[in-house]
Amino acid sequence: MLDKLNQRAVDSLAQAMETVGFIVPAAAERPSPGPAHALLVSMPFSGPVSGVVEMVAAEELGTALAANTLTAETDGTPAAQRAEDALKELLNITCGALLCGAGADEGRPFDISLPRLAAFDSALEWQGFIATPGAHVLDADGALVAIRVKAA
Repeated sequence: MLDKLNQRAVDSLAQAMETVGFIVPAAAERPSPGPAHALLVSMPFSGPVSGVVEMVAAEELGTALAANTLTAETDGTPAAQRAEDALKELLNITCGALLCGAGADEGRPFDISLPRLAAFDSALEWQGFIATPGAHVLDADGALVAIRVKAA
């Protein structure tokens, strides 16, 4: 089932970027160098199978998403926080589309946790992340984003 989820993950991510962020991603060349300023966003889930959806994205993708989806009124929220929130929401929407459809296929819904954000050192971790079976890398208007689904 993880293979199926990994294929759906890249499609769900691309659809979420297009629909919510007005960004049309394309497949990135591999092996690609990781983004200079990257963040890891993850969402654990349980159900017919348990695991975690992980997304590594360039911080500038979060900035672009925030600019495309939020109003000019920021209530004093720092730009970095808006970018982080936009990336968490992108993964939230992606997981909703990914796991709701997959849960219906299995006849049992998934429980999804809230998105978590962590620092990501591309120089040390990027190649290992994208080498994981099922990982996909997209180019979102020059900003790289990778996604994978792992068993818990």
